[in-house]
Amino acid sequence: INLSGYSFQAGRFEEAARYCEDGLKHLPDFTGMNIEDLKRRKNDPDIERIYREVSFYSRLHNNLGLALRQQGRMEDAVLHFKEAMRLIPDNMNPQVNLAAIMFSRGEKSEAIAMLRHAVELDPRDTAAQECLGNALALTGDAAGAANCYGEVLSLDPQNITICCKLAWILATYP
Repeated sequence: INLSGYSFQAGRFEEAARYCEDGLKHLPDFTGMNIEDLKRRKNDPDIERIYREVSFYSRLHNNLGLALRQQGRMEDAVLHFKEAMRLIPDNMNPQVNLAAIMFSRGEKSEAIAMLRHAVELDPRDTAAQECLGNALALTGDAAGAANCYGEVLSLDPQNITICCKLAWILATYP
């Protein structure tokens, strides 16, 4: 994940995707298994290792989805975000990433529902709150957007980007 992250930050998305794909090849196949299955196996002596591997596997799928999205390979990205979500249903990161693609495809109400769920999973995550606020603003829900931006500012009062977005909402929809 570290190498894919460095490549991703440097804008080398094909390289990042290769690192993620290589990582997925070296982990056990978790098809048909998710975190909920692991919770039922709490007496298994290897549970800690398996849990770490499933978490790592999920992050690799999410990172691969991000790299593929940056390459314009939306269908492939969607598959990897969904796999990351299947493995760890309560992980909001792939939900936010998938919602962005859904929103861009015109599946706005589904994307907003997914973003609301992501915010419910982690109300203190400012990125999820901001994404929900952006989606609400773009669909004309100024009050909802202002509420999300206000939540972000309550957690991160120095966030100048959110201050500007909130000011725009308040000026545009008095």
